[in-house]
Amino acid sequence: MKKLMVLLCAGILLAGCGSKKEEAKTDENRESKVCTIEQAGIKMELGASAVDDIIDKVDVKIIVPLQGVSESAITDEMKSQLEEAALKQAGLSKGDGVDVETDVNDGNLSVKVSIDINKASDEAKKALNLDDTKDSKLSDFVKNAEAGGASCK
Repeated sequence: MKKLMVLLCAGILLAGCGSKKEEAKTDENRESKVCTIEQAGIKMELGASAVDDIIDKVDVKIIVPLQGVSESAITDEMKSQLEEAALKQAGLSKGDGVDVETDVNDGNLSVKVSIDINKASDEAKKALNLDDTKDSKLSDFVKNAEAGGASCK
């Protein structure tokens, strides 16, 4: 689990280095990739979306099997606590380009953190070490994820 959290943080840091330019971008050159890694039954999906190979959005989703826990036992309060914990772990807060959601279905509990780099607040950018970094490329994101044992599509 600790390895998954390290990969989560690395995924956010790598994918978080998106373009700071506010120029108009078209969806014609948009490409998305999802890299998946699983350890001890816990699955993590690192998704990145880019225009002209420059990442501008990233999603990190952790999927945990409920294993004997009824889906109905997961309350809205529990979901809120999980969302808060996921944001705290990443050093982020909800709003200004950062969103989080939980879902319970098919016997799994998932927590997804989504970051729009172009809309992220200065606080979020600082948490992602975006102060003096160069633009991150989707091709490098995939290469690094696969080197870490992920399967990318």
